[in-house]
Amino acid sequence: MDDLWIGPPGLMRPMPERSDALTRPRTLGAAEFVSLEGAVTVSRARRAPRRTTLSWASLRPDDFDTLTELVTAPPVWGIGNPGHGHEVALVEPMVRNHLSGAQSRGRVSDPTKPGSWVQDYALTGGMAGADYGQTGDGVMNLVVTGVVAQGVITYLHPRWPGYPVNPGWPVTLMGDASTQSLSVWRNCVPRLAWISGFGDAIATVTGTVGTATTPAQVTGVAPDQAAYVVPSASVVTVPAASMLLGSPTVLAYTTPDQVQGWPLGEGCPAYAITSFDDAPTPTGRGITLSLVEVRADAVR
Repeated sequence: MDDLWIGPPGLMRPMPERSDALTRPRTLGAAEFVSLEGAVTVSRARRAPRRTTLSWASLRPDDFDTLTELVTAPPVWGIGNPGHGHEVALVEPMVRNHLSGAQSRGRVSDPTKPGSWVQDYALTGGMAGADYGQTGDGVMNLVVTGVVAQGVITYLHPRWPGYPVNPGWPVTLMGDASTQSLSVWRNCVPRLAWISGFGDAIATVTGTVGTATTPAQVTGVAPDQAAYVVPSASVVTVPAASMLLGSPTVLAYTTPDQVQGWPLGEGCPAYAITSFDDAPTPTGRGITLSLVEVRADAVR
């Protein structure tokens, strides 16, 4: 993927012209308090929403219309769709893994909060999750207990039914099975499920389980009407301990041969456009967009 894509899932459009400015600061929500004795206490919010600013000094008319439409006449899949058409995906060509940072490492996003695994994963078949479990290298990873055959571990998007795609995009899900015998990917097959913008299931692609020397892997091309892809792991082997441990995982919008190593996930957030500046010039139309990551919406 060479271009930046922006728009509602399934309806994203490419921006062939490179942005003149792209910034992605994170609001960490950190605050310092200094006591009279000089001791420093730091507090931090559990969430660090991403803010992104895109700027073009001069755009072609068609590209200008593409961005302006997102603000003035956003395409809407349906009234029940999260965001009601006012949320957009932003898929950047430099991102190598679209899972969250925690998911890409087989962990949970907030191990200090009991039950936080439900923010990152969904389990079926009566399987249960724990916030962390110590691996051989001392790292605390997701633990799945009560493992059953055909149980499913689904990697959740924080806002939408799945990760945003467009029809025709190649998608690869790959998992590291070399770490240990209880690795999710040494006992599960990877799957990609395609979902329309209305939430209807379209198709599912199943891959191959991993081994100590080869990763688990599945790849597919998003079919017509696809707006989301749902990555998951389906149990094919139940370990004697009836337990699985999270492992490094990659969800990439490319073919398997283009996946290098186990890059940290950067996520693929749902954004809301909060600012739109139109700056006409003698040679074209300039635009600056400000976007913020959202996990809920309130329409007024």
